[in-house]
Amino acid sequence: MTLTFAENIQDVAYADNEFKNFMKRFNYKYNRKSHFLAVREFQKRGAIHYHLLIDWKYPETLEKESLRALERELGANTWRHGFVNIKPLKGQKKGDKSVDNVGAYLVKYMTKDLYERRLSHNKMYLCSRGLHRPKVYIQDEALKILENGYAYYNKVFHNEYYSDYLGLIKYSEYNKKRCNNRVKSIILCKILYNAFTFLNQLFELILLTEKS
Repeated sequence: MTLTFAENIQDVAYADNEFKNFMKRFNYKYNRKSHFLAVREFQKRGAIHYHLLIDWKYPETLEKESLRALERELGANTWRHGFVNIKPLKGQKKGDKSVDNVGAYLVKYMTKDLYERRLSHNKMYLCSRGLHRPKVYIQDEALKILENGYAYYNKVFHNEYYSDYLGLIKYSEYNKKRCNNRVKSIILCKILYNAFTFLNQLFELILLTEKS
């Protein structure tokens, strides 16, 4: 979900407060306690808007025209500051594409404004309480995970840059859901090879048993 200000709102404290008010009204409207993660983005003119990931599932039968009407209603009565845009993570209908890299989507906006002076002494993101925190693996432990399987998955992003303090930095991003046909073929060949080797050894054992 994306929330935008119609006016050129640039004050982070004010914008964050209005975002929190939106979440209160949203939870009251739907009688629920939502779990969410939100990041700010700064437009060229300086205005703030929010990219929001929320565990809210609207009816799957909702048509596109009805979805636009829902966006207008939320914008006018719940957000009250501008436009609301809703994009489901999972395809609502057969043939619709699902989003499988939402983490990268949010991180992109977090790092885009990393040096924005208005974020000084502020968190890079907003979130609800009680969210599960991811486990972080570093150095040899992280390499071991890659060697044990993740390296087979599609590498969706890679970048290298030099730091005066840390030297050469290499960054790679893997997506388990994007295992391509080539990788599947490699895995299948390994399975078939192991199965063939086992059957061959079993056949030799049977022959040796019959001779004895």
